[in-house]
This record gives sequence, C-alpha cells and structure tokens, in this order.
Amino acid sequence: MEKDWTIFDKIYGIVLAEILKRNSLLLLLIIYITYYKRLLIRESFVLGEYMNNYNRKTWELKAKVIKKRDGFMCQECRRYGKNKDAECVHHIYPADEYPELFYNNNNLISLCNACHNKMHDRCTQEITSIGKRWQEKIKYKIFKK
Repeated sequence: MEKDWTIFDKIYGIVLAEILKRNSLLLLLIIYITYYKRLLIRESFVLGEYMNNYNRKTWELKAKVIKKRDGFMCQECRRYGKNKDAECVHHIYPADEYPELFYNNNNLISLCNACHNKMHDRCTQEITSIGKRWQEKIKYKIFKK
C-alpha cells in the first residue's frame, strides 16, 4: 500500500510542476484540494479509522441496499448457475487501499462466506485471481477515464 502512495506523490509533483509552468492557478487549486483530501483519507486509514465504518449505521444500510440489488444472492455462485444466499458484502477494491471507494456501489458485491474467502488470501491479504477478475470486470465503472 505504501508504494501506491509514493507513486501518487511523485505523479502529484510532476503535475504540479506542469501547472506552475502554465500559470494555471485554478488547476493548481483543484489539484491541491484533491491531494489534501487524499492525504486526509490516507491518514485516517493509516490510523485504522476506516474499520470504524463497518460499525456505522451507514454501512449497515449500504450493505442492505447492495444485497437487495443483487437479489440477496451470492454473485460469484450465480455466475456458475448456483443459488446461494449472500452472507456479506465485499469490497472488490480493498477498503484499506481504496478508502474513497468504501461506499461506492460499483465496488461492492454480495457474496456467501465461502466465496468471500476466495476473493483474497486470508494469510497474506493478497487479492486472488478470482478477486482480480472481479476488479478487471468493474474497473471501467470505478475509474472512468
């Protein structure tokens, strides 16, 4: 995760230099605000505060909305023609790495516990090939460019 922030910092520096060359104060202000907001989000995640989001009423309501959207069925099992009740809501892009996507509907999917455990290795916390396939499937909805 720390590598991602270092890359972001480098990109920010390059963009900032280009903006200063062009004397675009408005762009500079927008980039600065975006960077500052991201730093605040990062700090709250470094401190583990994002975990508190799971205990909030907002998350409970969001999870209900996502389960209802998905027909209260596990979406991974559904791909293979199985009907299994959803037991949890999963962040396709992990909440600790992408805090800004915590409540993003496109980043959330209903799963049974067995399929949830298949999305990331519980020992290493690495995303599995199944989890990466879901990331690939939704990346254009999340990162519209």
